[in-house]
Amino acid sequence: GEAGRERADTDGDAAAAAQFLYSRRVPMRVGIPVDLEARAPGLGALMTSLMGEVGFDVIVVPLAQNPLAAGAPPTLEGVDMAVATWRIDGTADSVRELMHSQGTRNPSGISDPKIDTLLDRELHAADADEAYESMHELHRLVDTQLPLLPLWSLGTRSAWNTRLSNVIISPGAYWQELDSWSYAAPPGAP
Repeated sequence: GEAGRERADTDGDAAAAAQFLYSRRVPMRVGIPVDLEARAPGLGALMTSLMGEVGFDVIVVPLAQNPLAAGAPPTLEGVDMAVATWRIDGTADSVRELMHSQGTRNPSGISDPKIDTLLDRELHAADADEAYESMHELHRLVDTQLPLLPLWSLGTRSAWNTRLSNVIISPGAYWQELDSWSYAAPPGAP
């Protein structure tokens, strides 16, 4: 490995990975694209502060371009983690590019047969229900493994009647989780 760097095969065990990192006290190199720091001044300082609060020493590494941009290098070099921006275009292909082992925008080198299988199953699904189930399973898997930390915001505004509750907005598209919605009649209504 790189001088001063070791790799540990913790097999997805978060506690073992944390113990390994804390015991080595090697600074984590966090790459932040220069244009992102310009749009969100202080992002590097914020990352340093937040990660410092949980015991990580951080070195912010300016990146010339967003690692997920078209034409970016296929792998991340010189950083342990990168902050990047990416817009989902509403198709599974965009998720596939990011997370499939053969993805065209997979700079972190995610290579997991389970993730590949779910993305392939979604791609070849017989119907929308099968496709949605594959993607929901992918969300559950990503939530436990955390190969990426998806931080997102929806760039649009919406409104609905306050009598509706349990309205869930799914990243990338509105109104996909209708089963959880409920409606409360106005006071005095039968």
